[in-house]
Amino acid sequence: MLLDGLRHVGQSRGYVWDSTTLSWVAETQAGGGVGSTTVNISSVSGAVVVRSSAADAIVTAKNSTIGDFLASVQQNSTTWQTQAAVRTSSGAGVEGSTAAPASGVLGLHMRPVLGTLDSTTVVITSTHSTAVYSLVSSVANVRHKCFAYFVGSTHTVPSTLVFMSSATIDRWHVNFGSGSSGMTGANCAVSAPSWLFHTNLHNALNCRIEGGSSVTSTVVARLSIGWYDEA
Repeated sequence: MLLDGLRHVGQSRGYVWDSTTLSWVAETQAGGGVGSTTVNISSVSGAVVVRSSAADAIVTAKNSTIGDFLASVQQNSTTWQTQAAVRTSSGAGVEGSTAAPASGVLGLHMRPVLGTLDSTTVVITSTHSTAVYSLVSSVANVRHKCFAYFVGSTHTVPSTLVFMSSATIDRWHVNFGSGSSGMTGANCAVSAPSWLFHTNLHNALNCRIEGGSSVTSTVVARLSIGWYDEA
């Protein structure tokens, strides 16, 4: 942070901040020149208020040692930038690098932030037509990301359940129907935030059930899904 030229007015003399030595340097009273007296910021009790020649440039600084120097800056005409060190709770600095970190290097604990994890179950009664059935309604500016599904049915005719984005975009399909009596089905799941398939932005999550070209019988299927929403 560049603070050269800022002055702190003391009891009998002014002080100028020297960013090279990170200390207040006392001005001589004669001629306003810079004298040889150095005043460390840590030796100035309380908060130190300094002002440059521009009335809008104000700095308030306080610290116990130069290592934990704190500053708040107000500047209307010029942007001043400060950079703060990132430290752990024990005070150790956190490493930063573009390379893969080595074992034991200090880092920040992080976790993914997800939207609410949702689930639903529906019963679909289809005649193996092109009819589309709604699973999750559309939401503006987000995608529905499905991370788990289960489909089960007592229907014996081989059938295909197709998950869709809106009413025309096929995203995922699963087959069921064994050709004999009993329950058939399929399921798959991954751990969020991974996902199996998703809708487009603003699209509802729908499905349809297909059969062979000659199949017209009614199929009843139970479908369960888990999903979350993300832009």
